[in-house]
Amino acid sequence: MKKNIKRIMTVALLALMLTSMPMAARAAEEPQPAEKKQEEAKVTGEIAASVLSAYIWRGQELSRDSVVIQPSATVNYRGFTANIWGNLDTDPYSVTGGENSSNYTETDVTLSYTHKFGIVSAGAGYIYYGLAAAAPGGPDLLDSQEIFVSLGLGTILAPTLTVYKEVDHYHQWYATLGISHTFALHEKVGLKLAAQASYLKSDDETTYAEYDSDSLATTDKFNN
Repeated sequence: MKKNIKRIMTVALLALMLTSMPMAARAAEEPQPAEKKQEEAKVTGEIAASVLSAYIWRGQELSRDSVVIQPSATVNYRGFTANIWGNLDTDPYSVTGGENSSNYTETDVTLSYTHKFGIVSAGAGYIYYGLAAAAPGGPDLLDSQEIFVSLGLGTILAPTLTVYKEVDHYHQWYATLGISHTFALHEKVGLKLAAQASYLKSDDETTYAEYDSDSLATTDKFNN
């Protein structure tokens, strides 16, 4: 009886070994989680609109005592980004004190690409500024074009440096250095604190002049 039991156990063990070998081979052929292919990149987009009490651009107040509406649309794909943005001044300022109807003053188009190298994020892009008159019926401003590069670090405070160069009419350099940190308040709610320093350097006093204390243009180039 004992011999029979031993024989049965031996046969069972051999059968188990034989059946487990193909399973082990198949398991070895199956890709491990670390080897799985990344999910295919998808096109993402966003449509937004901001309603603000003023339009402040690089330290300049481009509206006064009026509400501005700024719609935008963005499309992203594999590091490439395309954005269109606009500004509607609901009550353009008049030096004579008269009333002006709302006016669409600006349309910007931005094309950019960003790539990550470990904790370093590098990017470059192009911006076209379509500028209209500040008030209806006035002369349109000269359009502007810029190229820019950016460099960021995915570390504490996420420092990011961006440098812009105007290449069309206004001949200026503009640089920003920003830091930020987000505090998680809830699973889907966070508080983001940010700070930014900027510097503008003009290459042409005729298109971007320094102004004196009486708000009159001088022959000096603007640097601030």
